[in-house]
Order: sequence, then C-alpha cells, then structure tokens
Amino acid sequence: MKTQEKVLIVQHSEDDPPGSLLEWLDSKAIPYSIHHANLNTDYPDCRSWTWLIILGGAPNVDQEKRYPWLVAEKKFIRQALDSHQKILGLCLGAQLIADQLGASVHRHDQWEVGWHKVSIDSTHPLFKDSPAEIEVFQYHAYRFHLPSGAQRISANSICDDQAYVYGDRVVGFQFHPEATTVWMKECLSSLSDDRDIAGPAVQSPLQIAEQMGKQVQLQSWFFNFLNRFLNA
Repeated sequence: MKTQEKVLIVQHSEDDPPGSLLEWLDSKAIPYSIHHANLNTDYPDCRSWTWLIILGGAPNVDQEKRYPWLVAEKKFIRQALDSHQKILGLCLGAQLIADQLGASVHRHDQWEVGWHKVSIDSTHPLFKDSPAEIEVFQYHAYRFHLPSGAQRISANSICDDQAYVYGDRVVGFQFHPEATTVWMKECLSSLSDDRDIAGPAVQSPLQIAEQMGKQVQLQSWFFNFLNRFLNA
C-alpha cells in the first residue's frame, strides 16, 4: 500500500508564494504545510513528510551573511537528500539543491526575465509526452550548473542548465512553472521599479503583460509533470 503523500513547502518570503502548486495539491487532496525559512530555522523531522518543495526567492545561495537563515535551510536540504526524500526545487530552490549536491551556483552573465523558450528532454519518464520546446516564465540572475550524476532536462541559448533530475526523486527547475498571473503582475511592478534588472534577455513589463495568456499552457505542462512525479 502506497504511503499517503504529505508535502512540506519551504517559502522564503511573502513575495514568492507557492502559486499554482496549491491548486494542484488541493485537487489531489494532498495535505501540506508551509515552512517560512526566513522566519523559522527550526525544521521538522524528515520523517514527518514525504515530499519537499522549495520555492524561489530574492536571496542567492552565496548570501549567508545577509540572510543567515540560509545556513539552517542548507543543512535541512542536505538531510532531506541523505534521507532520499522526494524533492522539487523552483528557481532558488533548484539552486540550493544543486549547491548541496556539490554543483557550482553563481551569478549568471545576464538576467533572464519574462517568457523564454526552453527545450525539454522527453526521454526521461517524468517528462514523457512533453513537447520538445515550451515557453516558461523566468526571473533570475543566478544559475546552477548540472550536479554530478544528474540528467539535464532543459536548456536554452541564455542558460544551458534550466532543469535537472537527480536520481529519480529530485527535480530542479530554474524557471517558474508555478507562476500565476497574479504573481507575474506583482513581478511587473518590481521590474518597473528596479533599473538594475536589464539586458538582452530581460523583457519589458509590457512585453510580459502581453504574453500572460501563456500561463495556461505552462500550468497544464507543470500539472502533467506533477502527476508523474506524484507516482515516482
């Protein structure tokens, strides 16, 4: 008999919510709890949940002095990896996992913001029947490199490591498949106020707003992946 799934979501700030993840979890009647990493460094025992989801956020993996709570989170992720737990990382979450797997994570040579195409390796069982290319929502200045032993799942011309699978129970996405239109609109406000976010791969708020309808297809793709990962 399969163990009842129980999900722990690690959130780094109110500005980076779980998004469409909650809709999917509710549709599957999967219980979940949200741990706010920036407010609580006392993590639950790994045996109290079956699936860890680590969200994105403004901090970067090398900013422990500015965000000292990252130390406890990294230790917790390492424990989860050692316990062979099912783990999903989104943007910062994927970078933190890659870091704990010994991969290099650092500032990229350019920002990647807005709707960008990425390739998908559909030979992996978790991405079976996926289109060879999809458009995803991006908002990052840092990048991870492929952890040793991991399989590259996604890439594009801006960043050659966009997603990976490590073993059969750890997945990391550089992009934001959980993005909702509400959250993307909030990102537009931040983008308008921050002139440091610029470059050839940074779309304007107007360009992003004009493409909001792509969220429907991205969410469908993400939910198909989650359905497969649920049974992994």
